[in-house]
Amino acid sequence: MIENDAFKLLLINLFHLNPNDITNILCTTFNKMMVLIVTLTDKHQACPYCGFTAPKIKEYVTKEITHSALTTQKCIIKYRARRYKCPCCGKTYYEFNPFVFKSQKISILTVHNILKDLKDFNETFTSVARRYHVSPTSVSTIFDNHVDIGRNPLPEIINFDEVYAFKSEKSKYVCVLLDFKKQIPVDVLPNRKKEYLLNYFQKIPLEERKKVKYACSDIYEVYRDVVHKMFPSCCMILDYFHLSQDFHRKMNEVRIKVMKGYKDNKASDEYYLLKKFNWLLFKNPEDEDKYGRLFDVERERKYNSHFKSYMNYYDLRKKLLEINNDLTICYSLKLELVDFYSKST
Repeated sequence: MIENDAFKLLLINLFHLNPNDITNILCTTFNKMMVLIVTLTDKHQACPYCGFTAPKIKEYVTKEITHSALTTQKCIIKYRARRYKCPCCGKTYYEFNPFVFKSQKISILTVHNILKDLKDFNETFTSVARRYHVSPTSVSTIFDNHVDIGRNPLPEIINFDEVYAFKSEKSKYVCVLLDFKKQIPVDVLPNRKKEYLLNYFQKIPLEERKKVKYACSDIYEVYRDVVHKMFPSCCMILDYFHLSQDFHRKMNEVRIKVMKGYKDNKASDEYYLLKKFNWLLFKNPEDEDKYGRLFDVERERKYNSHFKSYMNYYDLRKKLLEINNDLTICYSLKLELVDFYSKST
C-alpha cells in the first residue's frame, strides 16, 4: 500500500475538488482490483438540523464506491466518511460526499460515463456494464433514474399493453402505448390504473386526442373506460390474441367440468380423450405440423392402443366433440371467433 500524489491529483481533477479537500489517499491492489483509500479534509460541517457549527466526530464509516474511470481494470474507492454528532441537538449526520449521488454506491463519474456510452444505439446494458465493471441491473437503474424520454405523438391507431414491472414501486405492471402502424413505442407509463391514465391523457391537447381513430387492447376494463372518455373520435378494438387467450381459458374450464363427471370411471373413452387429447380443442382447422394439416381427414392413421384401432387427429377430435353438447358449443364459438378475425383483417 502506497501513498500516491498522482492518484490524489487524479481524484482532484475528476471530481472537481480543491487540493486541500483530500487529507490523504492510499493505493493498493486486491484480486486484480485497484483500491483507493481516501480520507477527506475535516471541514467541521454545520449541523443540518440546528445549524450548530462545531460538531464532534463520532466515528469513521468506510463506504465502498465503484469507480470505473479506468475501464481496463475494476476500481473501487474506500472512502472513510466522517460521521458527526451535534453537541447541541444530539443528531448525527455524515459529511458531504463528493463522489456519489445521495444513497448511491457508484461514483458520479462512472454514472456520467455509463450514460454517455448508452447514447450509442449499438450499446446494450450488458455491454456497458461489462466495460465499467458493474451489473446490467445497475446500468438499467442508472438509465431509469437519469433519462426521461419524451413521448411520441399520438398515432391514428394506438395499442394498449402491459408488461410486468419487476422494479416498479407504483404498480405490478407498466402500461405500454404503441403506435400500431409503425410498431414503435409512444410512451411507457409507470402503472395502468384508471386514475393515472385519465390524468395522463387529460394533459394531452384534445385536438391531438381526436386524431386517434382506433384503440386496441386486451379485455382489461380500465382501458375501455379510458378510451371512451379520452378519445372522442375513437373506436375500441379487442386484441385477438388476448381475447382468444381468455376464450381458451373459459373453454378449458368447461372441459375440466365435463371431465370431472367421469372421474369415477377413468378408464372410459371420455376421460381418456378429455385428459390426453384435450389440446386438439384449442387448435384451429388450418393448423399444421411437419406432416401437414392436423385435421386432414386423409392424414395417416396410427394405431391407438386405447381404442384398439387406427386413428388420426380428425377422428380423435370428432370423438371429443361427441362427448358433451356444452363442449361442442364452445368449439363452435371458437371457430366463429377465428373466422370473424380472419375476415376482418
